[in-house]
Amino acid sequence: MGFQWDATKSAANEAKHGLSFLQAAQIFRGTILRTRDTRKDMASPAGSPSASSTAS
Repeated sequence: MGFQWDATKSAANEAKHGLSFLQAAQIFRGTILRTRDTRKDMASPAGSPSASSTAS
């Protein structure tokens, strides 16, 4: 898998976040572990705002 990016944007990202795009792309190298997420639903508790709430 190859990546291309704008050098200026990569430099700006590194200045802002301390991580260049080249460093970020390293996550895709090597072995990838794939497992099914079997955790319980972590929905918002009753009365809490949720992503599906609409403003009045």
